Amino acid sequence: KVNYTVEATRVGQRTDYERLVLDVFTNGAIAPNDALSQSAHILDKYFRMFFDLGEAGFEATMVVDEEMDDTALLNVPDLRIEELDFSQRTFNCLRRAGILTLRNLATTTESDLTAIRGFGRKSLTEVRDKLGEYGLEMKPPKGGYRPLDTLEDEEDEDFA
Repeated sequence: KVNYTVEATRVGQRTDYERLVLDVFTNGAIAPNDALSQSAHILDKYFRMFFDLGEAGFEATMVVDEEMDDTALLNVPDLRIEELDFSQRTFNCLRRAGILTLRNLATTTESDLTAIRGFGRKSLTEVRDKLGEYGLEMKPPKGGYRPLDTLEDEEDEDFA
């Protein structure tokens, strides 16, 4: 019998790693290390079948989720916003809204961003520019479009 848990873990300053913990129980007929080794070999055999599908002449069809129709999102590096050199104000607004990675940011609409308290024109321009550096654009809005001209100019404040 095997139980597993996935726990958050830290490596140096980075806290976005996970650790797999396996609890292996046996009846004594086989050692836990041997049971784990044998199960890994079995999984390896099953996964190799997927690698061999192309060689066997099988046809595969790809189902594309409408939300992920932009193939650029599949290649978005999973950078944390701390690594993107945003201004302190923009960084704090994004962090407060739970937008923690470049991929999160690329799947957020302008109206979602501008709804964040303290997130104004300058922050939106900064986000657009940063996405542009990676060949990305803001996620298209669902429904109506909120033009940039309707954004309120907000005073710069530090939200530390």
